[in-house]
Amino acid sequence: PGGFTGTGPYLDIAGLVYSDLPAEETWRIDANGFPQFVYPEREARLSPDGGKVLLDRNDDIWIVDLISGEQTNLTADTNRLEGGGQWWPANPDVIVFKSVDGEWGGMGSGQASIIHQDGSEYQVLDENSSFWSPAPSPDGNTILYITGDAAWLFHLDTGKDPFNFAEFGLIPPEDFKLGIPSWSPDGSKLAWWMGGSFSGEWVIALVIFDLPSKSHQFVHQYQSIGGGSGVWGSPALWSPDGEWLAYTTQGLGRVPDLVVMRVDGNEFTNLGSGATPLWSPDSSKLIFLRPDPGGGTFLEDDLMIINREDWLATPLDLSPGSRHIQWDRP
Repeated sequence: PGGFTGTGPYLDIAGLVYSDLPAEETWRIDANGFPQFVYPEREARLSPDGGKVLLDRNDDIWIVDLISGEQTNLTADTNRLEGGGQWWPANPDVIVFKSVDGEWGGMGSGQASIIHQDGSEYQVLDENSSFWSPAPSPDGNTILYITGDAAWLFHLDTGKDPFNFAEFGLIPPEDFKLGIPSWSPDGSKLAWWMGGSFSGEWVIALVIFDLPSKSHQFVHQYQSIGGGSGVWGSPALWSPDGEWLAYTTQGLGRVPDLVVMRVDGNEFTNLGSGATPLWSPDSSKLIFLRPDPGGGTFLEDDLMIINREDWLATPLDLSPGSRHIQWDRP
């Protein structure tokens, strides 16, 4: 059931929420290690309390109560298009997403937006757009978003402030480009992809910003395919214990490589071909997607699991076309 080719139990992935893409369904592994049906649509994002799912449906944001079956279109009364809905675990009443007035921009560009679960207080945070998704902070009050080559911190209680890189000792070069930021679990740091001629040649760099100390550290740099602004990696994913980062790079002439690194820089491991990493709730395991070496369709890519003890990857017992969404405590 649920895309598995075996009979289970699958205790090592208890709490995993995933899509069976060919069946257009979302499933979850329960505490006993068995697949449980969640919802008859792919990529349904389970709420922090496990009682609801969040859906992007026909350019609107929907919430479905899994107990009562009630379906609510949160954005039905607007003339805007909405997508990319996110739960905010630190502030579950607020849904974070992107929206546009008219047509979606290139690469799904839209404006950072929020709305409450009851459909009230719809707010567009900035009139300028970005194709990067807004990043809600673990403090439950702050949302980081990007417009062009500027970054902003929107505070629910006081409004927006610019993110001043100079305050962290970083003077952006003239060809500076901003990529995808991600918050550490405690909200004290940001791991941020950015590009520019930081040391004479254009590189893509992963930079960690320490908010309390107002400092920054370059932890990984590489040249993109073609040597230009090229291909950006996925967001650097913090382990729940805050000790590790997992991320993908795509350098000169290479397929995406999956990298894991201790935040303090003491350990760095290239795991080879891989993308879209997802940590287990206890930070001991990592799930990722390994592209089909034969160059087949995305349905032929393999979902892999890896243990932090030895970084050895093995295939998950899932049928082709299964994709991880989130990994919660069961």
